[in-house]
Amino acid sequence: MLRGASDIGPGTGPRNRDTPPAMAKPPYILMVPRAGPIGMGESIRALVLARAARRRWPGARVEFVTSMADAWLEGRGFEHHRVDGGASRNPDGIDAVLRRTRPDVAIFDGWGRADTLSLARELGGRTVFIAANDRALEQLFGSRRVRFVDQLWVVQSRLGATGELLTLRQRLRLALGRRPELHVFDAIFPEPDPARARELRREIGLPEARYALFCAGGGGTEHGGRPVPEIFAEAAGRLRETTGLQVALVLGPLYRGDAAPPPGVVTLPSLEPDALIDLLAGADVIACGGGDLVAQALANERPCVVASTGGLDQPDRIRAFSDAGLIEASPLEAGALARHVGELLGDDRRREALRARAKAAGLRNGVGAALDRLQRLLGQASGR
Repeated sequence: MLRGASDIGPGTGPRNRDTPPAMAKPPYILMVPRAGPIGMGESIRALVLARAARRRWPGARVEFVTSMADAWLEGRGFEHHRVDGGASRNPDGIDAVLRRTRPDVAIFDGWGRADTLSLARELGGRTVFIAANDRALEQLFGSRRVRFVDQLWVVQSRLGATGELLTLRQRLRLALGRRPELHVFDAIFPEPDPARARELRREIGLPEARYALFCAGGGGTEHGGRPVPEIFAEAAGRLRETTGLQVALVLGPLYRGDAAPPPGVVTLPSLEPDALIDLLAGADVIACGGGDLVAQALANERPCVVASTGGLDQPDRIRAFSDAGLIEASPLEAGALARHVGELLGDDRRREALRARAKAAGLRNGVGAALDRLQRLLGQASGR
């Protein structure tokens, strides 16, 4: 049976729904997501956490470090500090932002140089490091940077896999050091809202009927020299043509092609995280990549057809989910994707079995629990 995140870390219990205690002053949180040309996971997660933090602490000051690679974050209601080259390519620029702003908590997602993490603490703040794959964990534990992290949040790493979350060497380093605290979350995403979903479907012209959703993720990857969103678009068009069912397609904010939308398919360039989760939560079947979306779909008990769309961690994750009977794995090929989705749509028992196994696996949204952990750090920083 799949091990839920609550079995492997202290950071995944039910959200504390009591009103959080008042703080001495409004908190200041600085988000430092790693940005790249092909993936959006870190940037989207930062935006989800920022919006959730602002809802919990209405007076909070939440800001972003951005670059050309994640300029998508700019213009979304938060102040930002543009750094040439991005976080991982311009640590001196990040250090300058830290000295100028002195955040209570700096959240580094997928990146964090030891000297930068140390500086955030020297300035009186606290640090969170988010690792969403094994590579990020190896980079953290393979250097002295782990000494300057107050909380380590592992999101999605090794979900569905057997064995320990951390290697023996990593567990020993945690046991021998004073930090970081380890907290594990299955996924972090906005909570779906049925009323908001109905309004979205009205706006995009998706009738109140069953539908399939095709979304490869950020949309910046290629396969065989072809943009992955175009492979998903072809698959969506084939499904629409052969079944006549409603199909929605999200190309992704990093897609820069100009392919014509498939006939009869509701095609969207991109969606805000809350709108995407609303569309995902209502779909009969989802075709997606093996990144953040698959864990979000399973947390919402949605039947999934999953293909590896980029990222070294995706094949192992897809294999583990497939072996656990939680998803249908597919090659990254339009005909195969359309066929797998069509077969699932036509087989009520298979879909129900996938939903039942997803429910039994107990994957949960960790956004509320993450804010609970963050609140403790803010309390520590407020007394500096």
